[in-house]
Amino acid sequence: MQKETIIEKGIVISASGGRAKIMLDESGKCEECSAKLFCKPAGSKDAKILEVEDSLGVNTGDSVNIEIIGSDILKASVMLYGVPMIILILGILFGMSIFSGSSLKELCAFLFASGLTIVYAGILLVFNKIKPLKQNLPKIITVTKTVNDFPALGVF
Repeated sequence: MQKETIIEKGIVISASGGRAKIMLDESGKCEECSAKLFCKPAGSKDAKILEVEDSLGVNTGDSVNIEIIGSDILKASVMLYGVPMIILILGILFGMSIFSGSSLKELCAFLFASGLTIVYAGILLVFNKIKPLKQNLPKIITVTKTVNDFPALGVF
């Protein structure tokens, strides 16, 4: 997973400031893909929108190939799922010992652990606003064709 590179095709729906939003072509591989973490549903159930780094200066309507690095997916997964899960489990264990004398020690331990997890998420949000982390966005590697070059296809 760490050394794999995923290449996807899509169409540029907007581009500005060195970034572009790409509507990915839907394929049967999407359900099995570990990169679906980066995708989010757009207007329809099947459309996937991905924000990418635009070093080629693409325009709206361009058909592009993008590259997603496996290690970036792993890092994002750990930060979004792994660390909070560890905080939750350790918080419950620590909370059970703190609230051992309480008749509702399980509930108190769960609420304590949930609070720690929320604090973790808050710290990430605040830290990212103060000093944005270097984002390893997927990159556009090739522009295969411009939809605007083919008037019959229409303009976005």
